[in-house]
Amino acid sequence: MSARFTPYELAFGPPDFESRIFPEILEELRSTAPRLPDPDAFLRLETVGRALRALEDGDNTRPLTAFEMREHARLLFQGFRFWAADRPIWVLDEPLTRKLLTSTATVGDWRFAPPAAAGYLQFGRRIVWARTSEDAPAESVDGAFWAVSPVSAGAGESRLDILLVLGMHPDRPGFSAVDVTGWLPAPPPGHWADAKVRAAEADFANVLPGGDLRGLFAVTSGEEVMKLVSRVFHFLATYPGAIGEAGIDRGATPASRLDLPPSALAAHSVSSAG
Repeated sequence: MSARFTPYELAFGPPDFESRIFPEILEELRSTAPRLPDPDAFLRLETVGRALRALEDGDNTRPLTAFEMREHARLLFQGFRFWAADRPIWVLDEPLTRKLLTSTATVGDWRFAPPAAAGYLQFGRRIVWARTSEDAPAESVDGAFWAVSPVSAGAGESRLDILLVLGMHPDRPGFSAVDVTGWLPAPPPGHWADAKVRAAEADFANVLPGGDLRGLFAVTSGEEVMKLVSRVFHFLATYPGAIGEAGIDRGATPASRLDLPPSALAAHSVSSAG
């Protein structure tokens, strides 16, 4: 099971980022900061400001709005943290994705522990759906970037930033994203995996017309995103034997025109255990 073409490759495929821009950001951090930054500290870096201005200058039609600049900044932050962590990817197969969305088992007292300080989770294809806003069309969720950042002394617990990626499609030059931020809760429970988010129905329940017949699920809030990510990380910590190495199938042909080609990045494959 190889990874699908990732949003990192789509957004940062030109070698300029990995060969010049990301190393420049890292060099500034090494000279000015004792640790990897959260998004707020990241935006204050001179090298980040230059990279964002270059993105704006590259738009030949109009200047970027403040909202678009913020979206670019959050994507650049996640891309840099992913790169700085050696680009770790965990690919969940379809049975495991469905298992984590439907499980009624409780996690209990467990300290939220991601497998790396940053990375990308890729879910089973076209199973989970979400919207960027209430009036936006629903799009399938490809996966989620995450980055954990220690906050300054006396300011509380570590910060978790997630960028949920929607609408990865072979005929689309970009994708949609939803930004979610939380502060890791102290035990108990120490995580979000057992949270009850929706008042009137099961969490992750489908919200699309006809989606139940197709076995679809949905995330409708930041709390559900953090709950799903907590469940994934708990599974990884509990069942290390379910983790394998995904091959890189460079010559694979997508099964249909709706499927993405394989990623050129190495990944961990994760299958349902038991």
